[in-house]
Amino acid sequence: MIVGFESWTDDNQVYIRNTNGDFIASNNAGELIRFMRYKGSGMKVAFNLDEFLAPIFRLMPKETLDRLSKFDGDLKYPDPVRPSDPTELFYLSERMFRAGRSHFYGLREWLDRAERNSKWTLEETVERADEILATEYRIGMKRPSNQPIRKFTSPIAVFEDSEWGMEFCKSLPTIYDLPDDVLEMVEFASKADGREWVSAHQVGMFPEGTIWDYDRASAYGYEASQLPDTRDLDYWKSTKLGPKETSATLGVVHGRFTLENTAPYSYASPIMVKREGQDLPCLPIGKLLPDYYTLDEVKHIQNYGLGTFKLIAGWFGKPKPGVEVRYPFRAIMNRLYDMREVSPLAGRLCKSLAVQIVGKLAETRATGELGKWRNDILHCMVVARNRIAVSRFLIGNGVRPEQVVCIQTDGCKLTKDLVNFSKLAENHKANGMGSWLNTGSDDTLIISPFKVYAKSNRPSEFDLSDLKRLVSEHPMAQRYSKTNTHRITLIQALRNYQDITRTGELIQAPTSLDLMTLDVEQNRLFDRLPQTGRQLLEGKFESSPVIF
Repeated sequence: MIVGFESWTDDNQVYIRNTNGDFIASNNAGELIRFMRYKGSGMKVAFNLDEFLAPIFRLMPKETLDRLSKFDGDLKYPDPVRPSDPTELFYLSERMFRAGRSHFYGLREWLDRAERNSKWTLEETVERADEILATEYRIGMKRPSNQPIRKFTSPIAVFEDSEWGMEFCKSLPTIYDLPDDVLEMVEFASKADGREWVSAHQVGMFPEGTIWDYDRASAYGYEASQLPDTRDLDYWKSTKLGPKETSATLGVVHGRFTLENTAPYSYASPIMVKREGQDLPCLPIGKLLPDYYTLDEVKHIQNYGLGTFKLIAGWFGKPKPGVEVRYPFRAIMNRLYDMREVSPLAGRLCKSLAVQIVGKLAETRATGELGKWRNDILHCMVVARNRIAVSRFLIGNGVRPEQVVCIQTDGCKLTKDLVNFSKLAENHKANGMGSWLNTGSDDTLIISPFKVYAKSNRPSEFDLSDLKRLVSEHPMAQRYSKTNTHRITLIQALRNYQDITRTGELIQAPTSLDLMTLDVEQNRLFDRLPQTGRQLLEGKFESSPVIF
């Protein structure tokens, strides 16, 4: 049974009610926590967990908030009715709050972006949580001995606690399986990882019929399904890139690329490097500094004549003699992909789970510990091979550099309509994991790599209609903003305000778009960028790679 909870404040009181009809009004945190602990049985859900908890946290001492934010497993809060039985508290922002044996979860993290920004009633929250839970059962998330699902933290948490997930976990290769003399390869892989291809090649407004969106189906799921079991390989280190190395099953290398600006498809190079002082990796051209890459990237650059590579050292793996290589992710990724047909919600959950399984390969927990599924070698292969697949898609379809608008990890937006990839094409190729689909055309505004506005995409509290309206009212402005009533959560108080005592404070929070800072949001070079809203909506601004 799912019980929904919501909170609000008025006249210095905090009010909490649940869908069982229970209600409390108090300005005492102990009384509120006791209500949460004992009222309602079963799984307890709030739409936005952090905002639900914020007014309650505001009543707590600074020391308690500090311990909550540091994942203190020994934290207890006084019970005003039974002082001898204080309530154990534990908090994972946005995901889970525990008061004694009562666990509270947030629905918002299970929703798509459009739904997250909508207003939900308490009853709607419970209805959707029930639907999600029922779908989890339909796609096979039962626990051993048919026990009920007991977690609602995330799809991966439900999976890990299921019978299916427990069996899968036993079969996984991890870095903990590798011999000590191969740990340097893990270090190489860690340094080559974390470079998802997200870039804006153009900035400006593209009306429907002038831009098309292409999506790669289950991109990370497909790449994971092709990964070998790292326990089935022999490894060696080399300072030469000879036939033995280039024919390896996988490899991670340290060396130096020279990427040619004159190569026909130089714009489609998937090579990304991290720049000092910049969070977003860039797409460079020229003689790069020594860095870490996968063998797949080296072979792709050489095969397409995009540049050369000079090896300093590399680690490589090939099948052990007489061993049939296993593919530990193939069965589960195929199963998750097939189960997308169960329902649209099942499709979203299975897609999310596939991505989260891959994410677990690079997990570092909130406590700083490495995740139990950790495998840096395999994770960096997934990310790099997906970038290569995007590059091949562009090159293979003869896309010209001026036709690329943006790259979005497992998809891209182009000014070229590739009809063979349309849903209506007779020879439609999007029929399995890793295949491409032309999802159609929509009014689209590109501002920066992570600020892409379209009918189905809203990267912030702004949507495309908000921006069009604000620009029509103030076409020459350089900054646009709107405010929303917002309660400061514990994590926001720490990160945004460096003042934990502001937790629960009700503010008018501004959401803004500042055109004067667009240059620092880019990972390509723009000779010019829009200075006013009118220029943003009426102009087109092209870029070039970062030159080394």
